[in-house]
Amino acid sequence: MLALFCGSVLAGFPWLVNAYWLYIGSLIFIQILIAMGMSVLMGYSGQISLGHAAFVAIGAYGTLLLRAEAGWPFLSALLVASLFGGLIGALVGRLGVRLKGPYLAVLTMAFGMACLTLLGRSDGLGQHAGLIAPPLKSIAFLPYSPTSFYLFLLFLVGLVYVWLSTILGGKIGRALKCIRDQEHLAESVGISPTYYKVLAFALSAFLAALAGGCWMQLLGLAHPDNFTFQHSVQFLAVVVLGGMGHIKGAVLGAALFTFIQVQLESQLFDGPSAYFGWIFSGGILILILSLEPGGLWGLWQKWNRPKPASRAL
Repeated sequence: MLALFCGSVLAGFPWLVNAYWLYIGSLIFIQILIAMGMSVLMGYSGQISLGHAAFVAIGAYGTLLLRAEAGWPFLSALLVASLFGGLIGALVGRLGVRLKGPYLAVLTMAFGMACLTLLGRSDGLGQHAGLIAPPLKSIAFLPYSPTSFYLFLLFLVGLVYVWLSTILGGKIGRALKCIRDQEHLAESVGISPTYYKVLAFALSAFLAALAGGCWMQLLGLAHPDNFTFQHSVQFLAVVVLGGMGHIKGAVLGAALFTFIQVQLESQLFDGPSAYFGWIFSGGILILILSLEPGGLWGLWQKWNRPKPASRAL
């Protein structure tokens, strides 16, 4: 019932706010998609990625090129680019399946930096100028507008949330947690760590690419500056802020982090001092984690935990 109520409120949001807040809401939905994928990778399978911005870039540039060069509809281009991102994620995951901790982090960081270099030096990808997205006339059989795009993102986030909650609440989720906590024990009972680790990487990369295609359309362009190592660290921090291993925590972390960062950069720190917004965002992250290592979801559970009844004297 709570999810239905929240969905109804969010669906009515476009008729209550101006275009600026509609943009913020759309940006939050895109960050939630990335955070849910990172939660699968980090919270459930126990793997780490410092190059996830590369998968977002694959989705963004792939969707744009399919639309601009091949004339594909937005939804078809978005789906194919996202599947390609998931395939690349599976390949990276397979290469790093035997690596753990800092070794896997270095591998994914190197992959992200290689992709960023390719974006900045490839003539077909616009080099450092990026590429402008072609105008979008319709989306999901509706005329394109900021409102229709917002509602599309809301539907997409809801669909992905239900999908992930279903598969992570079943066999796949139990297998990933078992591998995360006791990999050797998982192998002894017939669970393949290789298969499930690669699957987690592929799912996470697919959702990152899906978010990248939507992000490109929201901004109207694909630019290398949107897919830097700094953004990969941000995606990781959002999951830690929300709470590792909880999809609801990923949603809370992405919503709060994106809102605070945008407000700090646009309202308090504009122009050359915009990077101070990152410093303040980091300070807020440290503050919340010092109060509760489980992040926002841990705080929520603590506040809603039934208090023991006091015995009468």
